[in-house]
Amino acid sequence: CIRHCVCSPHTRRQRYVVQTKKGFLNVYKDPKKGPFCTDNIVGKLEEGHIVTSTGEPFGIWIQHDGGGWSVSQLEEFKWLKPLESEELE
Repeated sequence: CIRHCVCSPHTRRQRYVVQTKKGFLNVYKDPKKGPFCTDNIVGKLEEGHIVTSTGEPFGIWIQHDGGGWSVSQLEEFKWLKPLESEELE
């Protein structure tokens, strides 16, 4: 399956490191269904995995090169922590 980046030329691609509570973060096909819709899960990201955004955020959701959308923050916990530019080098 070939995925194409849907970034507009004006979208700033941001890299994130995955932080988890249970060892993984779900990846969803459609963020509009919400984080509790289990039939929408298309994959998982493990603790420490690095993903890059591929589009504009949708509320608390980030579309990324890990195969779909993931929640960036829920309540006080940050699931996707933005990497600073100095961390990318």
